Amino acid sequence: MRLLSFARSGAIFLSVALASAATWTGTGPVAFRVSLPAKPTAGFEPLLSVGQPGAGDIVVIRRLANGQVCFGWEQTETGAVFSAPIDAPIAGTHTMMLSLGSLLPAGDLEGNTTALREFAVVQFDGHTVLSVKGKFAAMPRPTGVLGKNFVGGALAGGNFSGTIDGATSVASEVALAAATESRALLVSGSTHGQEEAEYPGPVRIRLMFPKHLTGRNEPIVVTGVTGKGDFIYVRYVDEQHIRIGFDHWLVGGPLSEPMACDYGLPHELTISMGSLLAPADPKKPDSPVVARLRTRCLVQLDGKTIIACASVFHPTKPEQINLGANRIGGSTAESLFYGDILRAERVAPESILPALAEVK
Repeated sequence: MRLLSFARSGAIFLSVALASAATWTGTGPVAFRVSLPAKPTAGFEPLLSVGQPGAGDIVVIRRLANGQVCFGWEQTETGAVFSAPIDAPIAGTHTMMLSLGSLLPAGDLEGNTTALREFAVVQFDGHTVLSVKGKFAAMPRPTGVLGKNFVGGALAGGNFSGTIDGATSVASEVALAAATESRALLVSGSTHGQEEAEYPGPVRIRLMFPKHLTGRNEPIVVTGVTGKGDFIYVRYVDEQHIRIGFDHWLVGGPLSEPMACDYGLPHELTISMGSLLAPADPKKPDSPVVARLRTRCLVQLDGKTIIACASVFHPTKPEQINLGANRIGGSTAESLFYGDILRAERVAPESILPALAEVK
């Protein structure tokens, strides 16, 4: 199932990278210009490979007969994942950004970008078309190669039949922004991220909490901008317990009592905040349920209400509503949720009406 998503304006990130970054030397995220194959390809072709024969990662592309392209990431020992087909005009050149955990050198990355080590990311013409978490082998001196496959695998031939030039290094924070781009809680209707953004309203999220992160706070849903945001976050108390919190920037909010949590099983969070709703329309009055939701925060874990409080919420635009990613800073939560998000879906406001009775 596709996550509710929104494609941010990543073209700004790529244009900066291509204009000002150093020439790529085979290590770290890379941006480049690409001319696509003139004709549909019989199979996948390599865009990037890193590792050694029989044990490595490869990013691949296939040009389809209908004019679209499909991207994929394969690990030679574990399998592959693919993007949805997207429109890609044959004329002219396109910009791309690729990042793999295996491309990152040993040592600390800047700030909170260590999360980038767990992602495979493909960005095409400024839009993230593939972003998946994986396990990457540590390489003391990673050296990626563009347009050639020297690691093998089951998908790609030896060479890319289009052209690649202008390869430049990309800062880790830019690549991390692309990796988490698809975690915006909005509706995705097109194949190329050009849809109009929408407010999701109350949401239900099925997820797996990560193990061995005692003492950390991680974001579940974050809305707003720096200095004016609202957070639903998780705190890992120990290996058997978590707490869920709500924070209205500069005001704070409730934190649940420690709750038993089996980290080996999936859990469901139902979340409602006023900032998840579209602004009130004077020409179309709210229903009584929606009007009540505007000033309430409600969180349920596996069907049990754990937070129910009245609150105001900072004004939020649709592209400022994010799932599992904290782009706005502050001390409430770290930059990324390290668990697995299995599903995110809208919830009818009426379905949580009984729980609203608990809000004073």
